[in-house]
Amino acid sequence: MTIQELKQLFESDQNLKKNTYIVPKRGNTLRLVRDELCYVRYVDDESFKFFRAMDGKVYHFNKDKLEQFKLVGR
Repeated sequence: MTIQELKQLFESDQNLKKNTYIVPKRGNTLRLVRDELCYVRYVDDESFKFFRAMDGKVYHFNKDKLEQFKLVGR
């Protein structure tokens, strides 16, 4: 998944008043739990933000970290 694909899906979901979900892949180096449901909150051409319910924080990563996540619910 590319940042442009995520941005398109996020904007489409926002228009439909739906959440966009991503989960960390196995073996990620971000210290997140594998398959933990995260809610995308913002996407631009260079970065994305998501809410992690496990600790109640919003995380902001650049587009290079997106390869460590996968989209769910599609």
